[in-house]
Amino acid sequence: MIIKQLHVYGYGKWRQIDFPEFQKTQIIYGPNEAGKSTLMAFIEAILFGFPTNKSNERRLEPKDYDGFGGRITVETDDLEIVIIERKKGKATGYVVLYFADGTRGDEESLVRLLKGMTKQMYRAIYSFDIHGLQNVQNLKETDFNRYLLAAGTVGSDVLIRVDNQLQRKRDELFKPNGRIPILNKKLNQLKELESKYKTAQLNNTAFTQLKEKQLRSETQLLEWQNKEKNLLIEQELFTDYLSKWSIYEELIKGQETLKNLQVSSFPQNGFNRFKALKDELSNNENEAYQVEMKLNQILRKMVDTNPFEKLDWDQLGKYLSDWSLYQERERQLQMLRGSANNTALIPAHILEQVKHEEFKQAQEVIRKIERLDWEREQRLSEESVLAIKIERQKEQCDETEKRIQQAEQSPDFIQTTAKTTHLAIILSLAALAVLLLGWLVMPIFYIGGILLGLLAILSYKKVNKKQQAPQRTNSSIVAEWEKLWQQQCAELDELQFEKTKIQKRHSEITEDMVVSESWLKKIAEKLELSISSHTMFLNKYEQLVEQVTMEKSNIAEQEQVKQLIIKQNDWLTGIQSLTAEINDEQLDWLNLDESINSLLAEQRRYHLQTEEVVTIRKEKEDLSNHKERLFATIERIEQQLSSLLQEADVEDDKSFYSKAEMKQQAMAIEERLQVLQMQISEKERHTLSQFNDKVMLLAQLEQIKQQRKELSERRSDLQKEQLEINHQIQLLTQGEVYADTAHAYFLMKSEVEELSEEWMRYKTAQQLVNEMVERLQAERLPRVLQQASEYLSYLTEGRYVKIDFYDEELLVHRKDKFQFTGEELSQGTKEQLYLSIRFAFIEVLGAAVKLPIIIDDSFVNFDKNRTDLIMSLLDKIKLKQQIIYFTCHAYMKEYLPPENCLDLTQFKS
Repeated sequence: MIIKQLHVYGYGKWRQIDFPEFQKTQIIYGPNEAGKSTLMAFIEAILFGFPTNKSNERRLEPKDYDGFGGRITVETDDLEIVIIERKKGKATGYVVLYFADGTRGDEESLVRLLKGMTKQMYRAIYSFDIHGLQNVQNLKETDFNRYLLAAGTVGSDVLIRVDNQLQRKRDELFKPNGRIPILNKKLNQLKELESKYKTAQLNNTAFTQLKEKQLRSETQLLEWQNKEKNLLIEQELFTDYLSKWSIYEELIKGQETLKNLQVSSFPQNGFNRFKALKDELSNNENEAYQVEMKLNQILRKMVDTNPFEKLDWDQLGKYLSDWSLYQERERQLQMLRGSANNTALIPAHILEQVKHEEFKQAQEVIRKIERLDWEREQRLSEESVLAIKIERQKEQCDETEKRIQQAEQSPDFIQTTAKTTHLAIILSLAALAVLLLGWLVMPIFYIGGILLGLLAILSYKKVNKKQQAPQRTNSSIVAEWEKLWQQQCAELDELQFEKTKIQKRHSEITEDMVVSESWLKKIAEKLELSISSHTMFLNKYEQLVEQVTMEKSNIAEQEQVKQLIIKQNDWLTGIQSLTAEINDEQLDWLNLDESINSLLAEQRRYHLQTEEVVTIRKEKEDLSNHKERLFATIERIEQQLSSLLQEADVEDDKSFYSKAEMKQQAMAIEERLQVLQMQISEKERHTLSQFNDKVMLLAQLEQIKQQRKELSERRSDLQKEQLEINHQIQLLTQGEVYADTAHAYFLMKSEVEELSEEWMRYKTAQQLVNEMVERLQAERLPRVLQQASEYLSYLTEGRYVKIDFYDEELLVHRKDKFQFTGEELSQGTKEQLYLSIRFAFIEVLGAAVKLPIIIDDSFVNFDKNRTDLIMSLLDKIKLKQQIIYFTCHAYMKEYLPPENCLDLTQFKS
């Protein structure tokens, strides 16, 4: 399922706001207090319900606004668009689902859409934030391992608790050999009542026969009641048909009349349009006749009074008015011809190679080289600092390793033990010598030998104690130093890894600089410039660009001269063509100034003629134009009239008017038929068509009434018979003992059946839970661990390659075969481990449920490299599921295109 769009009616700080379409991977950015947490709570509330008053969660219902809730538009796995709307109603709100086919759904439909996912399960699997990662850091070793196990097999601990609850419920109801459970007590009571009931029933021999007769009469009565009910419905239906018979008759007659009219094609609103065009044609023809009469009168008045009258002074006046412009263009030509410079400042082959875009690109490349050079210096400085740190770390590792060896050898302990051992041997030999003297010489020496022997025994015991005590002390010291040595080695690996990254970046910078310098060298060779100094190269390149610009300006001036000459020739040719009827004696074009002055004088004389001639010409021109417009209008009207005749499929006006009248009659009938069809349904028309006239319909109605009357009489007789049977049964069962025993027996039997059904429901549910737990343990956990190992290897760039369990403890395998428990990992690696297991479980669960993954700023503690890796992993995961990442850090928006980033600061709450 993919969230496509959010619309908030009112929730927290948001009021009546639409958020644009969400992408498969969506970043929602906003500073603190921008409303990110409110938007996350809104998504959970619409999908799983508003928090109740008893819940510890805030309800976020606006206090200053009536609207509460909103809607979410989602796309299901079947690519169906569904709108989920939840508004204020009951405790968790009133929810409605709008499907693409127009149907609606309720809470049950939403549960099916979410595949039974609850809010707690959704938060445990698909929704997490930085607090979840930090809680992992604060856990002890055992708690941390148990938390990771629960995250990998989420749901199994809940199922175990449910199994225990179901077993407890079953034991409360029934135990095979129990006496206290409710069902056990009820079964004992039922056995006693059943014995009493059978004894009482044997004393009523006619009871069974009467009960069978009662059952048959009740069945027959129920059948007749249903039949009578159907007849009543049919009677009401035919009564309604009778009331609509007149409408049906009018409808049938109208359809036949419409069919007889047979009006095929006729233009829309044709009669009114045809009449309006006819009136307009008549008016225009009358007006055209009057204009023609006036125009003839004016032509008779017109006389030729001036030899220059033949010239077209309107067109000629336009040229004469441009005489000053012609003179101005002549002055511009002289100036341009004087300032034209056709000498090339630079060689032509270089002029073709100089491009302004390449100059801008060269500036960018030089700035890039300077920036890369500065970055290279920074990387060299960082590499030297790291080298010093690595050397120091190596010294610490060597020092720790020496201390481990010294603790294992323990030379002080060896010397002390040796001295004590030598003393014990000397005392033993002395004791033997004294005892020998006592045996050979005097018995008193026996006492001294015994004393020396005791001293030797004490020395041996002291030696044993010293050997044992240092062994225990030395093993503890060695273990502590080895643990410190492992941590120092891990830090040394991280420092060397950072150094490798810096060296790799240094190589990339060097390669980039070589490429940029090579490009500059090609440009310099092409333009015959030196590149020994970047500043001097840019200055000379800029001078070339300026010279090229000046050269192009000279070319533009030459083009301007050509255009001016063309305009001058056009003007002179035009005025000569208008005065071609005047002979060369009156207009000498070799002397242009004199000819123009002559025309200007003739123009003034032309305009000084009598007002009557001017008025006549103006009136003639207006009438001629008006005449042309009238004839064009008449032609247009005649074409429209001809088009209407063709549409109506007639040849003359009379046929058109006749067909128009028929069309009006047909339209009136159609309107009436529409009203009648609204008053009687298609089904009613079909039923009434089966009757030839109203008499047949009345006969059918009377027949139904008669059937109802006969059935009512038979039902009344049967009811009297049933009352008699009930009376006889009551006489047979009126004994107080039998009635009470039967009532108590059936009541107890009903209670036992209800309790038995409840016990079976608990048993069935327990079996399903056990099967689910076994399937989770046998199938999902290995898949989760395998997928989590692949994700962790990717996030750590191959340093950690495997995750598994040993004696209920989570172990992480490094690529060098070392194993680490959760507490031995660094905080950053722990967070990567947590995310790997989370995403692995989502991957395994995705075959059944695919819901959006919501992440709330969970990567803020990662450096750029780890952030790049986790965002790359999310880019792979988005192909299977939608990811919505809430953040208050603007740099996170750089990982996705602008259309995938939503800035909450642009929305007014």
